[in-house]
Amino acid sequence: MSSNFNIFNHIERLFQKIYNWFSYSHEMFDDEVMQFRISKQRQHLKYRASRGLFSMSIKNSDDIFKYILLIMMLIMLFVMILMSRHVGISDRELEQNRYTELVYNHFHHIGDTEAYKSHPYASTQAQYIDLLIYTIGKVIHAKDIFVAKHLISAIFGWLLILYLSILMRLAYNWRAAFFTAFFLFISPRFLGYSISYLTDVTFAFGFVFTISQLYYFCREIPVIRIYRVIKIILGMLIALSTFNAGFVLIHFLFVFALLNFLIYNPIRKFFTLEYLKSLGTLLIILIGITAVIYLTHAIGTHFLVKSLVSPREAFSLLTVNYPVAENQLFAGKIIGPDNFPSRYFVQFLFITIPIVVLIGFIFFFVFIKSAVRTLKPYSIFIFLYAFFFCILKVHDNYMNPDTMWAIYYAIYPLFMLMAAGGVENAMRSINDVYTNTVVIGLIALFSILPIRHIAFNQPLSFIYFNELSGGIHNAYAKYTIQYDSESNKLSAQWLKEHIRANNWSGDPDHVWQVATNGNQACNLFFEHDSTITLEHMPYHATDTTWDYYISFCNDVPATLLRNGLWPPDSAIMIFRLENLPVTAIYMNKHREQQRSLLDSIAQAQCDSLLNVGDNLHDD
Repeated sequence: MSSNFNIFNHIERLFQKIYNWFSYSHEMFDDEVMQFRISKQRQHLKYRASRGLFSMSIKNSDDIFKYILLIMMLIMLFVMILMSRHVGISDRELEQNRYTELVYNHFHHIGDTEAYKSHPYASTQAQYIDLLIYTIGKVIHAKDIFVAKHLISAIFGWLLILYLSILMRLAYNWRAAFFTAFFLFISPRFLGYSISYLTDVTFAFGFVFTISQLYYFCREIPVIRIYRVIKIILGMLIALSTFNAGFVLIHFLFVFALLNFLIYNPIRKFFTLEYLKSLGTLLIILIGITAVIYLTHAIGTHFLVKSLVSPREAFSLLTVNYPVAENQLFAGKIIGPDNFPSRYFVQFLFITIPIVVLIGFIFFFVFIKSAVRTLKPYSIFIFLYAFFFCILKVHDNYMNPDTMWAIYYAIYPLFMLMAAGGVENAMRSINDVYTNTVVIGLIALFSILPIRHIAFNQPLSFIYFNELSGGIHNAYAKYTIQYDSESNKLSAQWLKEHIRANNWSGDPDHVWQVATNGNQACNLFFEHDSTITLEHMPYHATDTTWDYYISFCNDVPATLLRNGLWPPDSAIMIFRLENLPVTAIYMNKHREQQRSLLDSIAQAQCDSLLNVGDNLHDD
């Protein structure tokens, strides 16, 4: 028994050295074991919403950032809602909407409910929020459900930014909160997907909300606040309302809470009744939360969605039953399911994040000691573990590029907490008014390029590569630029207006033949127009029976893009991104000439008949 105590003493001395290095508080390694107690009261915060968060009195140097943040959040809400009206529709959104329709029919007992049960998504997606929007659209007879989905997506994305900013305000100050919102807003990929992929955005909101509540939960231990437990359950259910990958949050719940308990209790009392009693109390609370989550999810989905999921392996559900990804360009090579590189996600993450955000991320580790003094070591561990656990899980599993963005959008806010925290830690470590002013000026300077990209490349601003990758000009013909024909709405609207304004057939009832190498969602923009028929045709097809052709660069061979051989001179409209063509529209001049010739012959025959009639009348 004495040898066991010697081991515990060695472990405790090791932790004590770590403790001394961090210059941490006296809370660690107290002699008494935690005694858990349930509290119905809310935690008293230094800043209350009514007096602190939105007070209009300037009392300290941080308040200037408070006003800037509030003004910026109002501008962001307006901009994101406005931007959401012009984004295209992906095939993934189209498939999600079809699945939502099946879910709707199942719950209303109309149509083929067996189709829902047999759908590949049925085992991994609950589709609550999509179903709510679809149902409301049915009630009000909405003409375009995707406009509503993009609007709600923009609002959820804005709420995610607002929530993270408030979290950073409570963890640091208003300056850190401002940098958090600012960095998220100038991240083109994050901003673009905030206004288009509703399922990813709602999943990310629930994911980040829950991680934040777990952060507070661990800080409050041994006090267990009922309202905090309710928030944790609510956050998990929001994440599970779209993807069953949200079950990974239960893994985080157990890891964070149990490790917190082990760290902040004396190891020498591990085998005492007092220690085991407190540990048992914590386990009962955690198991109770888990039981509520699993049971609520199972009942809410009529036990049809897969509920018995291992939390540790929940991320793998994002690759189950999804369509196999098509080939795409990655680092100058064609990749597909057979040669999909494990570094895909991490590399794509670091070449699409603005440089200024990457600098903040590096600062977080350079000035880690300042972060420890502010957040405490265990608080930092929560965000680092959640971020790197997701990264490693993605690295170890084949991730369909479609579902990759769900993970990208969920973990990017965690990345942003460290980036904004890194800038704040650097400024606190320097602690000089003039030097900090220079730092803010440099941040503004590095932010010019992503801000310019967002402002001048709407609605394609989410197609962004940072300076590390050489920018969009270097990535062009090396990476797939438009993975899912995201400019389809822009090009379809232009073509319809062009046809109305330039009806070279002369027949108002003429049906125009339009071909495209775009995605299936292109059909949505022409389905209510009886004068246009759309046919899907690869770029290299030899069929020329079309009047107009919409060509997207993602289906064009990279050699043509690299050598400037696409689009051809016959293009009547070219949509560009940083002066690089991404979509082109051609007119079939041969068909136009042929039709003009036929019209001329018909007109000549008509004139001849009129002349014959006039001669007979004269006779």
